[in-house]
Amino acid sequence: MLKFVTLFFMLATASFSEAQFVKVIGTVADSSQSPIPLADIYIKNGQKIAETDNLGFYECKLLPGSYTLVFSHREYLPFQLNVTISNKPDTANVILQNEVLNIEAVQIYAKRIEMGPTYMREAIKMRNYWESKQANHSVDIYVKAFEDDIARKPEPAKPKKDDELDPEVRERKERERQAAAFMRDKAFAEVVLQRDFAQPNKVKEIRNGVKRAGDTRGLFYLSTLDGEFNFYNNLVRVPALNKLPVLSPLANTALLAYKFSFIGSFRDSTYGRILRITVEPRLTSNSTFNGEIQLIDTSFALYNIQLNFPPNQLNEYNEFSVSQSYNYYPDSQWTIAHQRFDYLTKAGKARYVGYTNVVYKNYEINRVFPKRHFGMELSATQAEAYKKDSSFWEQNRVVRLNPIETQFVEQSDSAKRARTSDKYLDSVENKNNKINIKSILIDGITYSKRKKGIDLFFMPLVGVYQPWWPGGSRFAFVNSFRKKFESKRSINLTTNLSYGPNNNDLQGTVSFFTRYNAFKEGIIGATVGRQFDFINSQAAFLDLARRNNIYQHNHLSLFHSKEYFNGFTARVSASYSDRSDITDLKLSTSGLGDSIFDNNVRLPFADNRALYGTLNLTYTPRQKYIREPREKIVLGSHWPTFFANYTRAIPGVFNSNIDFEKISAGLLQEISFGMFGFSEYRLTAGTFISKRNLSPVDYTFQRRGDPLIFTNPMYAFQTLDTTFPTFGRYLEGHYRHKFEGALINKIPFMKFLRLRESLGGSFLIAPERNNMVFAEVYAGADKIIRIRKFLFKVGLFYAVGYSNVFDKPQYGFKINLEFYDRVKNTW
Repeated sequence: MLKFVTLFFMLATASFSEAQFVKVIGTVADSSQSPIPLADIYIKNGQKIAETDNLGFYECKLLPGSYTLVFSHREYLPFQLNVTISNKPDTANVILQNEVLNIEAVQIYAKRIEMGPTYMREAIKMRNYWESKQANHSVDIYVKAFEDDIARKPEPAKPKKDDELDPEVRERKERERQAAAFMRDKAFAEVVLQRDFAQPNKVKEIRNGVKRAGDTRGLFYLSTLDGEFNFYNNLVRVPALNKLPVLSPLANTALLAYKFSFIGSFRDSTYGRILRITVEPRLTSNSTFNGEIQLIDTSFALYNIQLNFPPNQLNEYNEFSVSQSYNYYPDSQWTIAHQRFDYLTKAGKARYVGYTNVVYKNYEINRVFPKRHFGMELSATQAEAYKKDSSFWEQNRVVRLNPIETQFVEQSDSAKRARTSDKYLDSVENKNNKINIKSILIDGITYSKRKKGIDLFFMPLVGVYQPWWPGGSRFAFVNSFRKKFESKRSINLTTNLSYGPNNNDLQGTVSFFTRYNAFKEGIIGATVGRQFDFINSQAAFLDLARRNNIYQHNHLSLFHSKEYFNGFTARVSASYSDRSDITDLKLSTSGLGDSIFDNNVRLPFADNRALYGTLNLTYTPRQKYIREPREKIVLGSHWPTFFANYTRAIPGVFNSNIDFEKISAGLLQEISFGMFGFSEYRLTAGTFISKRNLSPVDYTFQRRGDPLIFTNPMYAFQTLDTTFPTFGRYLEGHYRHKFEGALINKIPFMKFLRLRESLGGSFLIAPERNNMVFAEVYAGADKIIRIRKFLFKVGLFYAVGYSNVFDKPQYGFKINLEFYDRVKNTW
């Protein structure tokens, strides 16, 4: 009984005390009325009670009484405010001041001495020292990112229909319209992670919570792997912005690349006098910052940086800036305290403004990590990270959401709850499963069973008639079946049937594959069918569908592919083919396929059958990757990727008469040259080990370039005038260096065009063709073009090639077109 009474008294007292707390709100700003984010509010000689958000707003709760509140930020003088709290909510707004010190009397000379270079020269001398003083540590990191289209105009209300005269109906629809307009073109993300670091550059992060709303592909720094913002390095590498690094203001050659100007100082209560120095590029270049850098006097350590990235070097954004502050410890070690990234994307009339706040807390300095703690897995997301509830985020949200973010998150969460409810999903499923005229004619017929993970698709009528096939027009029917599992396993079945009335023939294929291991990409598949196929699938575009490149193919194939250990993938396949030419095919005199090409001579070759066995191996040593729940994202390696392919045609089985062996091997790699861009190369060698009986389908072809089109230079020759087979030994090599503007941007006024220049070359050695040696070079530039949020590169290249079997050199202009992958940050 006594225990019960005691417990009741404690709970009652706690409830009474909670009821007595009074809310205090306010803002913290500087002398120009600009809000100050991440300012700390303390009770003097007591605990921290609040922190300002991005808008300088804070909120706390205090018991009635008198207090001395301390408002502190490392870039401003601390301010003390005496307050008396009554029983009503109160407001306290505060202005923090910078302090510029006059240290002592000085001699005045006729010629002013600029101290900026002097201070930066000392900082550069200390660069190697401070670079080595980044401590081994573990740290908890909170990331919040938000993006909005600030140029979007409110949509006018739609005219009311007669059936919407009811005021309640109009009000409800207007609220729905306004809510939909508010949600449009916004994106939000939060990430809670733990990051481990060990010298010299070992990193491992564990993402414990991930929250996304809207299209988050344009948000920056949702992982610390997006960039290495260590300005004590010579080069600052941010691959999520561009593969080309930027020269640090503390680099050994910074005094040659930058102009530094001392603009004053202020005093920090912990670190003393802080020097403010502006940073400007000295020459027109693509690899330098501009902005401000702040140094701690005497130690010349970084206190804060506020720098803008060169716009011409940005892929995704038009403008990008970083603000970063530091903490220092008694043993001279340092850590990052806070980061903020601001970025702008211009897409037509839209202006997408985004920012990311990154807060580092709970540092464990000089942590000793277990052996093999760091490896090729740089980041891992826990399986439950995407399922965290609101209580988790309220507990781990370091930076308070501003009103717009709060409204967006609440509406997104509400919409997500509605859209993931069985009632809503069932209604959508029933609507999509309904058959109508549009689905029959244009969209195709779909049928889904969400709870069973089953999807069916049937081709629309608009795709049934196909006039371009050899032998006349055909009528095709395609449908697919897919079943997905929660483990990301999947089963796929596709049938493709077609009928040609001109030859009264039925063709088609049935393809099946299942992904049984999503993380290691374990796939088993099979295909059976009868169809037209290409003799040389690597032919130039205009040659691909000529009749002399088409044959009748009856086949059955099986394959298995899997990554057996990190970086090593093997694919084993077996296939049986019955091949025949199309010389007996009855041609149509009116079909599109009979008139589109000027060379429609059919290629005769003897009917043959082949039983193949193929082994394909690839290996990338020390391949780095990210682990997502049941998924692997490859980041690449500093090592080359090695590959080898072996094919054996076995005669005498199932009447097979093709008999040969061939092998090829090679390597490819991408190499960074710092501010001078990066190179990529690919080398391949191969030969037929034996060739007792071959069909043209089995040849190894060397691909010519496409007329006027700049074909992928790693796999084709731009000026080779014909595609031809090689049966003996051959060696081919391709090389391309992308300067990414490192040369063009040094030309006055060219920097603003955002051109990306590159050059390269290829060679081919084929002894069987009169000891053929072929070589070519090319050079050109690409212009980045944005259509809404999609990026393209359109370029013009000039290529020259020559061989000892040519009568004269081949040359000409080529047009290049590339698309930007926003997920992989690559072209």
